Order: sequence, then C-alpha cells, then structure tokens
Amino acid sequence: LGGCSVAYLVFTGQVLGLSGKIRGMVMESFNSNIPFVSGLAAGGVLVRLLAPSLLQALPGVTEPGIAPRMVVGGIAVGLGTAMANGCTSGHGLTGLSRFSQRSLSAVISFMSSAMVTGTLLSASKTFPKPPDGVAVADFALGEVRQAWGVLGGVLAATV
Repeated sequence: LGGCSVAYLVFTGQVLGLSGKIRGMVMESFNSNIPFVSGLAAGGVLVRLLAPSLLQALPGVTEPGIAPRMVVGGIAVGLGTAMANGCTSGHGLTGLSRFSQRSLSAVISFMSSAMVTGTLLSASKTFPKPPDGVAVADFALGEVRQAWGVLGGVLAATV
C-alpha cells in the first residue's frame, strides 16, 4: 500500500486517499475518481472470480443485536472520516509519509480512541475479572491507562 501511494503521488501529483476519491465522486459530476474507485471494485471482483482462495472467509455474524451496532459504527466512521478530512489509511500511509501534522494528529486521535473503545467494550469479555469490590468501569479505566502508556512509549520511540 505504501508503494502504491508513493507511485500515485509521483505519477499523478495527487495524494492517494480512498475517502477523498469517494467524496469526489459524490460531490462532482464526473472526474478521474470514478475510474479509480471502479478499478478498486473491479479488482476485488476479479480476485473473487479468479483466485477466491486469496480471500479470507468472514465468520457469520450470529450475535444478537449486532446489526444496529454495525450501522451506528459505520455512520460514526463516516462522520469521523469527513471531520478528519480523510480515512485512517489515508492519514496513516499517505499523510504520515509526507510528515503532515494534521495526519499525525488524526492518527494519534483515532489510534487512542480505538484503544479506549476496544478496551472498554471488551473489558468484561476478554480481560480478567476485576477483583471483588472493584467496578468493571474502574478496572477498564486501569487498562486504558496502560494502553495510553504503551502509545506514549511508541510515540516517544519514533520521535
């Protein structure tokens, strides 16, 4: 992906970001984004037809009430993408490689938000049970603090 984003920048002079391409397709009548996004979709179809073993099968979703959560999650991702002027891969691959401060801010924001959300949502399922007398929320908060410590260590190591 990194090589593709560099090649796209060199050959077209444009930054590669899928959310920007889709937004361009929706907001403009016709532009070069339509062949780009259509090519991505066609590539997926071709792989499915010619080499289906390359695609990982997704397990069936059997958890009750998952569909509304997926819809809310999709809307939240769409809103976040619009607010951040790009998606996670656009900021993470293309923006950081160009030393964009906006992309660094976005990456720190979505990575820390993902760690907090994942920790809070899975605290009761995957983490050890909290000791007697300690609320699950307090226990999860401790896990979030540990995640922030890891993120801080990673950032410090990269600076």
